[in-house]
Amino acid sequence: MNKKGFTLLETVIYIALFSVLMTGVIVAVFNIFASNDRNQISVGIQEEGTFVARKLSWALTSASAVATTSPHTLVITRPDLAAQSPLTLTESAKRLTLARGTGAGMALTGTRFTVSSTTFLITPAASGIATSVKMTYSINGVPFIYKSYLKN
Repeated sequence: MNKKGFTLLETVIYIALFSVLMTGVIVAVFNIFASNDRNQISVGIQEEGTFVARKLSWALTSASAVATTSPHTLVITRPDLAAQSPLTLTESAKRLTLARGTGAGMALTGTRFTVSSTTFLITPAASGIATSVKMTYSINGVPFIYKSYLKN
């Protein structure tokens, strides 16, 4: 008698092998998606840090004076901005804000990110005029350092 097809035991073995194979595929796909999420968050943090540094660079352009009112607040005087001067950068409520003149501060960082450990250090020249401004800050725990030299 010539039998065609699979026995019950062969079918159970093939189903078990297929299940193991599909479990491996599902785990691999899950890891790919999880890795993609981590990469997007990392890129977002880097973009936020770069944006803050570029905004500080813009604020220091044409600055006639810089001062700190606290370690977390930098005041920049820019005569070219007239009534919008001085510019005030400050860390407040886990956000970095920029205020123009006497106006209210607007947030420079997004709501998905928290800013912490912001400090400003002004290095004066021998004549007492600021020659450099160093800003250290963390976004979601990732540290950033920005330093700018001022033209006297």
